[in-house]
Amino acid sequence: MQISVTFRNIRPSESIKSYAEKKIGRLQRFLRSDNIEANLVVSVEKFRHLVELNIWADGDNIYGKEEAEDIYAAIDTVMDKVERQISKLKEKKKGGNKGAQMPEPTETPLPSPQIIRSNKFYPKPMDVEEAVNQMEVSGEHILVFINSETNKMCVLHKNEEGHYDLIEPNV
Repeated sequence: MQISVTFRNIRPSESIKSYAEKKIGRLQRFLRSDNIEANLVVSVEKFRHLVELNIWADGDNIYGKEEAEDIYAAIDTVMDKVERQISKLKEKKKGGNKGAQMPEPTETPLPSPQIIRSNKFYPKPMDVEEAVNQMEVSGEHILVFINSETNKMCVLHKNEEGHYDLIEPNV
């Protein structure tokens, strides 16, 4: 396993380097390969301690980046992230052949439509011309109003061609 530790905007410290190498060395038991290369970059920007870890193992690239107030905490957190990525990668490789078989088609019910947004408003009484002017000013495509001539609830819709559709109930 080849490990390189790079320091940016911080004085190189042997204790940080040995701590990081010890943590990265633990990953070798998860990867089970002799061809592993790890590159750790430790940097400081103002009050932030940044740690970036790149690992190349048997053609796979694993990357983690973390920011913390303490360098050691950032190293620990980035190691946790990388370990999770390695376990996901191993699970993916284990189940890789399962997709080769075509599963039998099963009939799944279509999802029912869901209401995404609900608006409550108080429609104003106005005539159709006033409603058209209101839509042009607001830029909306739909306007619900009370027609002042018929006292019925109406919907005015601007279609794709720029024309207006008036929907009136016939009750």
